[in-house]
Amino acid sequence: RNVLAKRNIIASFGIKIIGIIISLILVPMTVNYVSSAQYGLWLTISSIVAWISYFDFGFAHGFRNRFTEAMALNDRELAKQYVSTTYAVLTIIFVTMAFVVLVINSFLDWSSLLNVGLEYGHELRLVFAVLTITLCLNMIASVLPTMLTADQRPVYSSLFIVIGQIMSLIVIGILIRVTAGRLLYLAFALSVIPLLVLFVASFFVFSSKRYCDVAPSMNTINWALTKKIIGLGAQFFIIMVCMLFIFQVINIIIVRVCGPENVTAYNIAYKYFNILNMAMMIIVTPFWSACADAYTKKDFLWMKNVIEKMEMIWKLSICVLIIMILVSSTFYDIWVGDSVKISLSLSVMVGVYILVQNLCGIYIYMRQLQLVVYLVSAFISVPTMYFLCSKYGITVMLLVPISVCLIQAFVAKKQLTKIIRGTASGIWIK
Repeated sequence: RNVLAKRNIIASFGIKIIGIIISLILVPMTVNYVSSAQYGLWLTISSIVAWISYFDFGFAHGFRNRFTEAMALNDRELAKQYVSTTYAVLTIIFVTMAFVVLVINSFLDWSSLLNVGLEYGHELRLVFAVLTITLCLNMIASVLPTMLTADQRPVYSSLFIVIGQIMSLIVIGILIRVTAGRLLYLAFALSVIPLLVLFVASFFVFSSKRYCDVAPSMNTINWALTKKIIGLGAQFFIIMVCMLFIFQVINIIIVRVCGPENVTAYNIAYKYFNILNMAMMIIVTPFWSACADAYTKKDFLWMKNVIEKMEMIWKLSICVLIIMILVSSTFYDIWVGDSVKISLSLSVMVGVYILVQNLCGIYIYMRQLQLVVYLVSAFISVPTMYFLCSKYGITVMLLVPISVCLIQAFVAKKQLTKIIRGTASGIWIK
């Protein structure tokens, strides 16, 4: 288990570094292809469409854990049934979801909703439609990377993402040369191209020697497994919906209160400091399914040792964050030039936000979170963030998601400690 995790970490570092470089190149390219305001609208629309991914009803999370259990028990026939059933259920969910959302989209006034000029209304409706269709198809195709992560091979998932990024980069480079800046073309380059890569990857992976015997088929769909899969993921689904209200409405609040240009400033700062999060996830992700394997086998000593190492790495990342904050202004000038202005206070708060996300991420990947924290937070976060943003600006508003992450990290760590020590009972063992 340790050897496999270390191999994934080493391989992932190389792939993720390439991915980070491409992500950094894509930002100034897309800002220059469209305007700063258009880029802010793109980020807002993208974040809204991303809400659809939360409505898999916890199925992907449940599948990941059930597939890990089946592989740990060497029951590949059961693993195949989980794969086939998950593909079938997600197809039904997201084809239906796409139809419903597209009907709703035809009646929405995006200019009024986002508080922007009327000239953006028609194109935003088209962009939303394209992103909705591609996301729903991507949610079905994402069974592949979920399965690879569950089988303790997340490096392949990262590889497919990077290949998609490279292809998108090439297409945007072509668009800059031959077309005027349009959000619709940008939507095609950044959403359709990666989806095509994932479809091609699915064909090759399920044709390979290791996974051909778990490849999905109509004959192995077992509807009786649906309850077992979603039963494990139902709590996760509720958590994800709560997270939507806590974390995913930030762009909407900013665009309505401060304008689309400020969405661009916030997201550029977020992308910069998210490099730290990506580095942390390279280390943590391989241990996610490994911990599910260890939990199934009651290997709590191994889990305890891994968590202590993760916590030490997180403490070291504080030093990295301080350096990133100190050089942030210079980095922004080199990266995006004068097109976007980002204050030092915003950089500090976004950096702290990423840091506490990383801390929370350690315990997320080790064990499920406490549902009650997210339920309470979801009810108070949106009005609180809207008030703080209107009154004091984006910087103060970020105190809300930062506080939620800190509380969640504390609760999740306490739960995991109790489980490892064998003292968990009541709500702490659920």
